[in-house]
Amino acid sequence: MSPEQILVDSFMLADAAHVFEGKLFVYGGGWNFLKIVEPGVPRSITVVGRIIVPWQDTERELMLTVSLEHREADAVLERTPIFRLGMRSQARPDQPISLETATPVSFEIPGIVFLHPGEYIFVIEHEGKELARTRFQVNFADEYDEASAQPETTAAPGEA
Repeated sequence: MSPEQILVDSFMLADAAHVFEGKLFVYGGGWNFLKIVEPGVPRSITVVGRIIVPWQDTERELMLTVSLEHREADAVLERTPIFRLGMRSQARPDQPISLETATPVSFEIPGIVFLHPGEYIFVIEHEGKELARTRFQVNFADEYDEASAQPETTAAPGEA
């Protein structure tokens, strides 16, 4: 990785996360499979990662765009920008100028509605350049799946 470029060295999905004192605290992270029990009902997803910023860019605000793609058979069916994030990186390092800063980020996206099953991808970009992507599969639970997930109960001997 070049210290002159803005990069993303980690990017994943989580149930929840937050940044505190320059550290990323992730809860239920790293998954890539989502089972939707009720299609059409909004679902919250948190996208987390770490942005690597060259020291000379630490003083300026960076605009990042996060989009959601829906793919099928290697074709993009839809790509929707979810939000743009203006961020400042962590403080400039005191070490030589060859160092970069690693800034943890957490984006909670409340209320994504998945209308179709399939492959989805979150893409993060800076100035039109893709920095990272993270894929996940959405499946809809059907009645058979829900019925098979229910525990079977049997009457004890002598009970009717």
